[in-house]
Amino acid sequence: RLASALSHAEGAVDIAMRVDDPVLVDHALLNFVAVLHPMGRLEMARDVSETLSARTTSPVLRGIADGVVAMLDGSLDGDLDAIRLRFRDMAEEHERQVMRHYAGISWLNLADVELPRGNTADALDASTRAVEALEDSSAGHELQAARIVRGRALALENRWAEAEAEFGKVTSNLFDAMRGEVLTEIAGAHGALGDSNSALELLSRVETLPGLSRVVADHWNLTMAEVMLRKRDLVGARERIELVGEDRPHPMAGFLAHLRLTKARLAVATGAPDAGRQVAAALHLAGRQGALLYVGCARLLQGVTDGGTELDKAIGVVAGDNAACLSIVAEALVGRLGALDPRSVAAIRVEAIRRPVRWREPLRAGLASEDARDRFVAAVLLDQIGEPEDVVVLRSAAKALKFFAGASSLGRGLARRLAPRVLVEDQGRVQVQLGSQLVPGTEIRRKVLAMLCFLVSRPKMSATREQVLEALWPELEPDAAINSLNQTVYFLRRVFESDFSEQTSPGYVKHDSDVLWLDPELVTSCSIKARAAMRLAENDPSPEHVELVSQTYGGRFALDFAYEEWSVPYRDSLHASYLEIIEKAVMADTNGGAFDRAIGLARRALEVDPDAEQVELSLLKLYRRTGAHAAAAEQYAHYAAVLRNELGIEPPPLESL
Repeated sequence: RLASALSHAEGAVDIAMRVDDPVLVDHALLNFVAVLHPMGRLEMARDVSETLSARTTSPVLRGIADGVVAMLDGSLDGDLDAIRLRFRDMAEEHERQVMRHYAGISWLNLADVELPRGNTADALDASTRAVEALEDSSAGHELQAARIVRGRALALENRWAEAEAEFGKVTSNLFDAMRGEVLTEIAGAHGALGDSNSALELLSRVETLPGLSRVVADHWNLTMAEVMLRKRDLVGARERIELVGEDRPHPMAGFLAHLRLTKARLAVATGAPDAGRQVAAALHLAGRQGALLYVGCARLLQGVTDGGTELDKAIGVVAGDNAACLSIVAEALVGRLGALDPRSVAAIRVEAIRRPVRWREPLRAGLASEDARDRFVAAVLLDQIGEPEDVVVLRSAAKALKFFAGASSLGRGLARRLAPRVLVEDQGRVQVQLGSQLVPGTEIRRKVLAMLCFLVSRPKMSATREQVLEALWPELEPDAAINSLNQTVYFLRRVFESDFSEQTSPGYVKHDSDVLWLDPELVTSCSIKARAAMRLAENDPSPEHVELVSQTYGGRFALDFAYEEWSVPYRDSLHASYLEIIEKAVMADTNGGAFDRAIGLARRALEVDPDAEQVELSLLKLYRRTGAHAAAAEQYAHYAAVLRNELGIEPPPLESL
C-alpha cells in the first residue's frame, strides 16, 4: 500500500522537522526514500537522498543515501565499476559492524550492478550473501528482490533448474506490491536467454495488474520488446520501445544501456538505414559505463552491420569473454551464419548446445532465409538441438540443400539422438522397454518377437538373410520365406515406431538385400549387458566385476523360445559362463574368508538356477562354516531331494559337509 505509506512517510518528515530532533529527521528521510524508490519517484528519491547525505552525521545513513543516488546514476550512465566498489565497501563495513540487514541490502545492490558488468560469478556470490543476510533480517520484499537477482545470475550461467527454483520461492509467496516488478524481471531472464513463451505468459500476467508504476511499466515495455524481437514482431517491438523514456532513472543498474542495445537490435533486424549509428551509440554508452555484458552484445551487432570478417573477429572475442552475449543477440547472428568462418560457427554451436531453448526459435526462422548457405548452417545447428517436430522439416531441407556436402544426413542425426532407446528384456519371459514404455512380449506378434530375439542372440545383432530364413522359416519355399521376412521386418519396425517412415526413422532395424541388423546405439538387451559383464569378469575376476555379473544376469535367455533350435546355443553358452564365473568366485571368496560375499553370490545364483548343484553345495558348506545351522538344514533338505529324485543319488550326511 505504497500511497498510504507515502502519506505516512511525508507526515513523519514533517513531525520530525517540527520536533527538531536531528536523528529523528534522518530516519524519517530514510523511510521517505524507501517509499519513493519502489513508487518510481526516482528524481524525488534522489533529491531526498542527497539531502539526507548532506545533513546526517551517521556514516551508515550517509552510505545508504549515497547508495540510492549511485543506483539511480547506474541506471543511466554512472560508472558501474566505481559503484561496484562503493557497494562492496559498504557491504563489508556493515558485516564488520554486524549490521546484517544493511549488509544484505548492500550485497543485493552489488549483485545488481555486477550483472550488466558481465561478472556473473561475482553477481551470484553477492546475491547469495544477500539472501543469507536477508533471510534473518528482511520483512520479505528485500529477500524476494535478492532471490530474483540470484535467479538472473544463475540464468546467465545457464543453471536454469536452480534459477527456476529461486524464482519459484518468490512467486509462491509474492507481495502484491512487488508482483509486477518480480514477474517482469523473471520474464526478462526468459526473454533474454530462456523460453520466449514463458516470458510472454509472465508478461501477460503483469499487463492485467492495476496501477503499475512508471518504473515497472518501463521495464515491462522493454522486456516485451525483447520478446517481440524473438517472435519477429518488429512492429510491436518498436511500439513498446517508444514507450520507454531514455532520460528516466531506474532501480536496475545499466537500464539505459539495455534500452539502447534493444533499440540497436531492432534497427539491425529491420535493416534500418541508421542501424550502424544506433549500434555505435549502444556500444559507446555501455563501454563508457562499464556495462560489459551489453558491450559484448553491441560488438556482435557492430560485426553484423560492418560485414566482412568483422563479425568473425567479434565472435572470437565475445565467445571467450561472455558467450551468453551470443545467445542474447541470436536472431542477428542467424541471419549471417552463411558468411561465418568455421571457428565462429563452432563457437555458436557450443553456445546453442548449452542453451537449446534459446536457439531453436531463431534457427527455425533461419531455415526460411533467402540465402542457401544461411539455411544450410542453420539446419546443421538445428540438427544438433532440435525437437522431434524438427526432423520432418530438416529432412525436407536435406532435399532442398542437397548440393551442400553432408546435407543428405540432415534430420537423421537428430532423429537418432531423440529416439527412445530400446532395451529387450530377454532373460526369462521376453518384453521390450521402449523409452519409458514397457511392451509385454504377449502384445507382439510371435514371429516378430522371434526375429528380435534371434538378432539379439547373433554377434553384433546382425545376421545374413539366409541365416534368418533358415532359423525362422526353414519349412517355407524361398519366395514365401522372403515374403514372410519382409512382412516381419515391417511389423518389427512398427514395434519401435508405430508411425514408421523411412525418411524420418532413426533406424532401429536395418535391412538391405543381404543383411539384417539392429542398430547397437538404439537397441540393446539384458543378455547383451550380462554377456559384456561376463567378459570383464573372465579377464579380471575382481569382486566388482563378479558382482556386476551377478546383478546383470537374471535368468535363461528368451524362455518364450526355449524349444527353438536357434536359441539353444546362445542360451546354454550364457548360462554356463554365468555358473562358471559364480562358482569360481564363491570358491575364491570362501578360501579368502569373504564368507558374506560368497553367500550372497551363491544365494542369488540359486534364485536364477535352483538346480545349480555345485553352487548349492558350496552354499551348504558356507552355512555350516559360519554357524548358520538352521539355514544349512533347510538348504540341505532341498539339496538332498534334488539328488534323490532327479539324479537317483543318496546325498552325503549333512554333518560330513
